[in-house]
Amino acid sequence: MKKPIFECVKVILLPLVLMVLSAAALAAKGPSADEIMKKVQKKISSAKVVEADFVQVFEWSVAGERQEFQGKIWIGQKDAFRIETPEQLIVSDGKSVWTLDKVNRQVIVDYLNPEEETYLPRQLSLQFSRKYSAKLEGKEKIGGQELYHISLRSKDPDVFIQQFDLWIDASNYIVRKIAYLDANENRTVYEIKRVRFLQRYDPALFQYSVPEGVEVVDLRTGK
Repeated sequence: MKKPIFECVKVILLPLVLMVLSAAALAAKGPSADEIMKKVQKKISSAKVVEADFVQVFEWSVAGERQEFQGKIWIGQKDAFRIETPEQLIVSDGKSVWTLDKVNRQVIVDYLNPEEETYLPRQLSLQFSRKYSAKLEGKEKIGGQELYHISLRSKDPDVFIQQFDLWIDASNYIVRKIAYLDANENRTVYEIKRVRFLQRYDPALFQYSVPEGVEVVDLRTGK
């Protein structure tokens, strides 16, 4: 059974945005956490676009199902982003968001509302530290790499994502793995295969033109 399309937006977007913009959440829990925060922030501020490849594994507790797929995300200026997976394409120019269901050839268009709980990139970087408590668990060696392990737990028992665990490369301060449990006790793990900090900003990457033959549901106009 597949998850609803808008739930997939949250499930994909939140952890991947967190991957590159969670420096504020790595608040002072000792000098190591401070150092990580500064290094990650420096990398982010030096790039106009952050691009990452990922593998997502989703374990649905109720149905006992397991889904695995690959994808790519781009995070641009302000609230612009683009996410591509085999079944979905999600694009935002910072004002509107287009969510394309590739299988059913349907695109849903809506306004991107900063007041709603959509986990927008720039908002997340500013608000995340107020919503989650960070703890540096120490260093772990995974796949020959030495990683910082940081756990993040929600201060609000009613939020959808209750806890994150991040593994950050100690050599370059890039997040290599993310795991979290949602409010329904479903487990999601992301393995980050590659991250690029780009200096060229192409606005076309964060725009979407509906191709011929694709059904459009525009929630902005009610059509």
